[in-house]
Amino acid sequence: MAVAVYVVDAWFMSLVLKKMGDAPWKAWVPVYSKWVFLEHGGQPGWWALLSLVPIANYAALVLEAIAAYNLGARFAKVTVGWVVLYVFVPYVWLAMVAFDDKAYDPSVPFRVAPIAPIGGLSSAI
Repeated sequence: MAVAVYVVDAWFMSLVLKKMGDAPWKAWVPVYSKWVFLEHGGQPGWWALLSLVPIANYAALVLEAIAAYNLGARFAKVTVGWVVLYVFVPYVWLAMVAFDDKAYDPSVPFRVAPIAPIGGLSSAI
């Protein structure tokens, strides 16, 4: 059953990535697909790694919801209902975006800005 869910999820994600002009193979790599999803949604991709860590995965889920909202805006789906759908049933969200006839519009600005680095970490590196 888990393999079937993974295959369906990766297939839907590959269709979404193809609509966005990205390589569909990225959807088949488990953590990397989430990384790519976050980056396309304007969030730092490395948060995908934190989705594997207990407790920190809740913060990663919040950023995934923000990324879903931003991507939804670029697919002309700008309601809070789409975010709720992604949080509770992401497979349905992916399927609806993948099979919808709406085109991806990268010129639409992000609705929620990317998060800032914590404590000026980027300036210290």
